[in-house]
Amino acid sequence: MKAVFELPSAHGAALRQFINTISPKDINWVLTGSAGLRLQGVDVTVGDLEVESDKLGMKQILERFEVNIRERPYLKETNVMLSYFTVIEVNGVMVELIGDIQPSQPDGS
Repeated sequence: MKAVFELPSAHGAALRQFINTISPKDINWVLTGSAGLRLQGVDVTVGDLEVESDKLGMKQILERFEVNIRERPYLKETNVMLSYFTVIEVNGVMVELIGDIQPSQPDGS
């Protein structure tokens, strides 16, 4: 496997627009998922961009990308976590926003 430290061009352009609109200096967020792994050198296929933030950060991101919302925010619960979830579109690339992640405890709470 070969280390790859760049995103496909559409994803790179979308990430640049996201960064220009949502500075990590102003709002807490992190790129995760396949794009985050790819930028760390893992040779994986990038499908979309995944961004994690806290509840306030997610609200601020959605305010700045209001016209780009493709899936209204909702509370998503799985067997491992509870979080807010939504999808926006940036330069034709889907960006999944995951906010206020609360991991499940060993006792199921």
